Amino acid sequence: MSHSYVPSSTTKRLLPAFESQNHNNNDRDISEGSDAVNVEWASDSTTPRPNKYTKLTSTNLDIKEPKETTSLPHETPIGKYLPLSRLPPKVSQDEDVEVVTVTPKRQGYLDWDDYFLGIAILSSKRSKDPDHAEGACIVDQQNRIVAIGYSGFPKGCPDTIFPWVDFHKGKQSNTDNETVPWLHSKQPFLCPAITNAILNKCSPDVAGCRLYVMEFPSADCVKVMIQSGIRELVILKPAKNSSCNHHNKTSSLSDANVGVISDDEQASRIMLEMANIHVRYHKPAIPSLTLDLSVPKQDEPNNHPIDACCSSKTQSSNPSSDDSYTLEEQTAIAILQEEADYDATAVSDNGRRHDYLTWDEYFMSVAFLTAQRSKDPNTQVGACIVDDEHRIIGLGYNGMPRGLSDDAMPWSRDSSNPPIFNKYLYVTHAEVNAILNKGSANVKGSTIYVALFPCENCAKMIIQSGIRRVIYLSDRYHDTDGCRASRIMLKCAKVELVQWTPSQTELTILYDGDMSAHQE
Repeated sequence: MSHSYVPSSTTKRLLPAFESQNHNNNDRDISEGSDAVNVEWASDSTTPRPNKYTKLTSTNLDIKEPKETTSLPHETPIGKYLPLSRLPPKVSQDEDVEVVTVTPKRQGYLDWDDYFLGIAILSSKRSKDPDHAEGACIVDQQNRIVAIGYSGFPKGCPDTIFPWVDFHKGKQSNTDNETVPWLHSKQPFLCPAITNAILNKCSPDVAGCRLYVMEFPSADCVKVMIQSGIRELVILKPAKNSSCNHHNKTSSLSDANVGVISDDEQASRIMLEMANIHVRYHKPAIPSLTLDLSVPKQDEPNNHPIDACCSSKTQSSNPSSDDSYTLEEQTAIAILQEEADYDATAVSDNGRRHDYLTWDEYFMSVAFLTAQRSKDPNTQVGACIVDDEHRIIGLGYNGMPRGLSDDAMPWSRDSSNPPIFNKYLYVTHAEVNAILNKGSANVKGSTIYVALFPCENCAKMIIQSGIRRVIYLSDRYHDTDGCRASRIMLKCAKVELVQWTPSQTELTILYDGDMSAHQE
């Protein structure tokens, strides 16, 4: 697939996260954060460079890393901002002078469209729909994610009880090809991802926002989009065998070779055009992206095992005893029996998908995907803040403060450089950016998901913003004074600390392929 990354010169291998040469607490590359709101539509592109968090599964990719160079201090991009007293005097060509290492920004970061479509695809992995899992992502004009949704049953309608069989298939696998009554299928009850995203927003409204989806929306979804004020629709470009495929990376609705379409889709197109909603198909730069969720081998789990209630996956089962059902499930069973003549207790398997992501897997994966927006050439880190309704209310990644040019700022971490020419004095950590980049009024009472235990500065931001829970993957710097300071403050503030143990080491986001390819 194609999109926008600029190739750079090949140089030495730059160490990924958790592999820093310097192990003091000042070299906490993995905990760095980033400005997630600078509008940055890149124009040329290669593919993202593999790192601790990602591996590219496609082949024949020319992945090149940024080239480190050396320069006189006053000739560096940052040098012109320094007072003359901080710069060495001009010297003759024969003299030995002290030079600094200059590291350019990472070139292989995900662009905004690829990132937001990745979030939509990742969200679909939360759906329990076994045949057609959908995901959606809504973004405001500052490139902040304000809503995420996936297809599923309404609140209060347990997916362990309601039927997941598809009415359009006309039969149920365990009924000897008998026609399935409409009320015994998922169709009358299923909420589309678009509707769930719009109703699940963390901002006051979604007026003027962009909506990212995996396929063209139904007429019912388009009506909700129009009434909620969505102004742009970005659709994942179909696979090569689709009639909508074009050679350009992004195409509009009018460009598409639509062929024979249903009345529902034609109605959607009419409404979108009359409502002046800009519609475009987008083809990501890469066919797939694999997130590496494993804990580095040198990182043994520390003394904060995650609560069982946070990572356990509720399994679908329909035991015969009413005592085994929750009150919500018992209520649903009775109502379905009364209104639809559907006996949920007689169904051995309601068809629910079993390989969906748990909440912890989903939110940590979102944090890892967000890290791929980072321009840091050595390490990329993301953070995800979630409220008590499981809504994502803040995302951030490591990078320079807003308004500072990524091309001009120093990205080096060379210990021989004067500190002013290294990144550490400038880079904002992922936790800080997630807090300041929130899409809700505040983050009080929320949970933050991060790859590494927070540094002392991030701990202060976490406490003062009202976050009550920290879920992290690695505690590599546990014995440093910085982490001790963090633990002292977080424990005194009664912030819950939980080390997450992943149940799977990899999670793949498929950009290229038909809808069935998006299922796990």
